[in-house]
Amino acid sequence: MTQKNTLLVGTRKGLVVYKKDSSGQWKHYSTEFLGFPVTIAAIDENTGYWWAMLDHGHWGCKIHRSKDGKEWEELEAPKYPEGEELKDGSPAATKYLWAFSTGGKDQPGTIYVGTEPGGLFKSTNNGDTFELVRGLWDHPTRKEWFGGGRDNAGIHSILVDPADSNHIYVAVSCAGTFETFDGGENWKSVNKGLYADFLPDPTADIGQDPHLVDWCASNT
Repeated sequence: MTQKNTLLVGTRKGLVVYKKDSSGQWKHYSTEFLGFPVTIAAIDENTGYWWAMLDHGHWGCKIHRSKDGKEWEELEAPKYPEGEELKDGSPAATKYLWAFSTGGKDQPGTIYVGTEPGGLFKSTNNGDTFELVRGLWDHPTRKEWFGGGRDNAGIHSILVDPADSNHIYVAVSCAGTFETFDGGENWKSVNKGLYADFLPDPTADIGQDPHLVDWCASNT
């Protein structure tokens, strides 16, 4: 993800940072978290914080925050509340940090993280604490969601409307795209017109696998 003259590239071997020089050419600036898979990297334009989400395998998911991209602070990753279950009855636990978004410009300090197994988490204090967005997790269709290439469903796209911070889209593999107009309290599926030939009913509302959802340039 870029911010002005900085480019963050998450790789399976670390976070590679590039910056533009005075001639406009991208130059390698630094490599962070060498040897560890970085699943997401971003710079929050509202606060200036740098973010890196890591997959430590056996040691689980990690979140790191930085003010300058040099000194990093590890934070506690989003955690499912005790007692939450997957559709097979097994305990829900954070397996993968798959998507990241900041809140709107009127919400400094707000960030969203999409996870496997399908939970959306929100922080309003720059990642010091996270809460599960219950409106989506408790959606009546969630027991129909399933993994698209991974063991469980995962949120891979989060879009906060720049004109209305309470208007948010998320996309789930495999379930489809969901929309809220009230900051996450209530969600509706918006999958009409999608087609998935791996489903018994290819036009089913739930079970679609949008690989990426993004804004049309004219809407941003």
